[in-house]
Amino acid sequence: MHMKTRILTLCLAALLLVSCGGNTVPAETEPVPDAAETETQAEETQLTDGLEGYDFGGQIFSIVYSQDQLGTGWPYNAEEQTGDMLNDTVWERNTTAEERFNVLVEYTNVGGTGSEVPTALTDSVTAGDNAYQLAISHTFNNVPAMTSGGYLTDFNEIPAVDLNKPWWNASIRENLQIAGVLPIGVSDLIHSYADVIYVNQNMLTEHGLENPYDLVMDGKWTWTKLAEMAETVTADTNGDGKFTIDDRYGYTTPGETISLMSRLVHSNGMLFATPDAEGFPQLITMSDRLQTAMERYYALIHTGNQTYVGTKTDKLGSVEAFVRGDILFMHQTTLQLPALRDTEVHFGIVPLPKYDEAQEEYMSMLSSQLLLVPSMDTELLEMTGVVLEGLSYESWRLVVPAVYESIFAHKYLRDATSYDMYLQIRNSLVCDFNWNYGNGNAITYIVSKLIWEQKSTNVASYLAANTPPVEKAFADLYTAVSEVYGAQ
Repeated sequence: MHMKTRILTLCLAALLLVSCGGNTVPAETEPVPDAAETETQAEETQLTDGLEGYDFGGQIFSIVYSQDQLGTGWPYNAEEQTGDMLNDTVWERNTTAEERFNVLVEYTNVGGTGSEVPTALTDSVTAGDNAYQLAISHTFNNVPAMTSGGYLTDFNEIPAVDLNKPWWNASIRENLQIAGVLPIGVSDLIHSYADVIYVNQNMLTEHGLENPYDLVMDGKWTWTKLAEMAETVTADTNGDGKFTIDDRYGYTTPGETISLMSRLVHSNGMLFATPDAEGFPQLITMSDRLQTAMERYYALIHTGNQTYVGTKTDKLGSVEAFVRGDILFMHQTTLQLPALRDTEVHFGIVPLPKYDEAQEEYMSMLSSQLLLVPSMDTELLEMTGVVLEGLSYESWRLVVPAVYESIFAHKYLRDATSYDMYLQIRNSLVCDFNWNYGNGNAITYIVSKLIWEQKSTNVASYLAANTPPVEKAFADLYTAVSEVYGAQ
């Protein structure tokens, strides 16, 4: 499918519940739905979770989570309506599920950014007290240990959960199963975020550069194109013979969160690891594509002066530097949108670039939180599945539109096309086996370790040194899952 057609299709499907356009765009520039879009909306609004006739007699559905992991701007629990759109739609989601299924949805916020949630979950399973029916946790927090120990329920076995529905990430079954077992899930109940390139539109105009929006739509937004444009604008603007924060850069990446460099692999159309037909994880191997992608990125980071590495090149972080208005492209996540709310820079967002124009899809790794269902008594499993599916559906129906309406579209993104770009990015998020089960191993950080720390492009040597221990860890995980869950 041609890229323009694909993006239009994704946008029509997603825009049925949201308005398109930021708060700085004049009303007359906002798109008006045509007959085809109206028809698409009518069809899409008929989709439901199909969960009718359930009454669980006022049972408690308990969710353990940590608000610290995403910050107060991204609520899961909303105890009352406050007039804030996002808070109130979260409240509506929770109360709607409570009323539909006659349950009481309770959230336990254990706080922290480490192992607090997994510890609470495993302690509950060990005690056999069924204290929690769901956990929202970070991917690096002991997922392999919980899976090997049998602390988690296989999502394939949870009643009422339909992983084919659009409120579930489409790649989880393909990329995250181990020996036929799916111990983690990702639905719209989670506030998913993505890696993107923020674009300084003012600088584009000033330098007469191509619009990345058009490049994306035409399938021509590549790392080579980004590097060319970044080099074009870079300049020692104060003429002191050195590059500091007072000068102009074409690109910035966060030295304060150097792990974002790892997303280079996914944007170039690769994954760190994927399960084979038997559900055994296969790690990324040496290839011309991987080597070329790393060499291009090395040149972008280390050759010339076009890249500002936040807190490394100078004292400012990448976001602070971008807000000053002297950087063309910034690699960051959408979690940083609130930090850009008051900037005078007219900015937009586009996906991370592709390897080349022949690559069919733009890809961004899903690196946000995940859902864990603890092992529990059989009689609780039906309620767990129904309420989880219902909450996920209501999140898709209510919260997702509110996030983009109140947070992305109206408060932060500066034009209608940026919003279309974000919707396209959201639909191209993929899960990676190694990211979710690797606990931050050496393969996860191949880009930052090799290119930034070692200042090398010797990919073959790095893989040779670091692949064996990761392969053993995954082999042990596969064996444990096969034994604990009785997988065939």
